[in-house]
Amino acid sequence: MTEVSRGPKWPARNLSRNTGTDSVHNNQTATDLGFRGGPVRADGHMNQFVPVVLEIFGPDWFRHGHLSLDFKSATLEMEEVQVLAYPLVHGSRQVDIWMERDAETVVCKGTAGIGDTSQSALRTKEIHTCDPSALRICGNLKVGMDLGTHETALSTEDQFERYDSGSISDPIKSYREPELFERVIACPSTYLELLWRAPTVDGLGPHLPEKFVGLFGAIEICNVNGPLFLDRTYTVTSTLIAVGESQKTENIWHEARAFDASGNEVASLRMLQRILKASSDLYNDEQTTARR
Repeated sequence: MTEVSRGPKWPARNLSRNTGTDSVHNNQTATDLGFRGGPVRADGHMNQFVPVVLEIFGPDWFRHGHLSLDFKSATLEMEEVQVLAYPLVHGSRQVDIWMERDAETVVCKGTAGIGDTSQSALRTKEIHTCDPSALRICGNLKVGMDLGTHETALSTEDQFERYDSGSISDPIKSYREPELFERVIACPSTYLELLWRAPTVDGLGPHLPEKFVGLFGAIEICNVNGPLFLDRTYTVTSTLIAVGESQKTENIWHEARAFDASGNEVASLRMLQRILKASSDLYNDEQTTARR
C-alpha cells in the first residue's frame, strides 16, 4: 500500500461567515438554496494545504510551485478537515493531493507541484462549454473577454487579522513575519483577494445581472516568479476563457496574472466560478424546482 502524507486535522474556517444575504456563505441564504449551511470558502481550505506542500517541495514552492484543486463537497464552519497527499515519485515534480472531511467525504482533490503546470489538475480537466446565448445569467459574456487591468495594493491588514484571530487553518509563521524570505508572504486566500476580486467585481460585474449567488468551484494558484509578498502593489490582468452550465449552475472560467513593478509575472490564477441558477429571478420557480 502506498504511504500517504497527512496533515493535522483542523477546523475549517469560513472567511466570509459575516457576509450578507447576497452571499452563499450566509447560513440562511445557503439553506434556502439547499445547502446544509453557509459553506467554507474554497480559498480558505487552500490555506491548509501549504504545510503539507512545503514538506514535499520545500520553500522553493513559493517561488515556482502550484496548487490546483477541484472542489467536490461543501464544509461548514468548524468542521474538521484533513489534507492528504501521495508521496513524490522519483523523477516527478507533481503529486496528487486532496482534503477529506471524513473517510467517505472528499472536500476537494487535485495536484500540487513545482515548475511545469501543463499536467496539473485544472490544466487537464475537461471544461464543459456552451454557446453563451443559451445562458440566462452569463449570456452577455464572451470567451476571450478582457476583464481589465487593475493596480492592486496588497496590504498586510486582512492577512494579519486572519492570522491573529486563528482564521487561517494550519498557518505558517511566514504569513505574519519574514521567516522563509525577506518579506512576509501571501497565503492562498490572499492570492485570491489579489487575482480574483478586481477581475470579478470590475471585469465581470457590469456584464452580469444584479441578483445572483455564486461560489468557487475550482482554483489553481501558481507561483511563476514568486513569492507573492505583502505590502506591494501588483498589476493584475485577466481574461475570460470559458462559459458553460450544469444542471444547477452557470459556470465561468477565468485566468488572471499578477505582475510586479518591474513587469515580471509573479503569480497566476485559473478559476471556475459557479453561479447558482436557483438564486436568480431569470430562472422561474418551476424550472428551479425541477433542477434542484
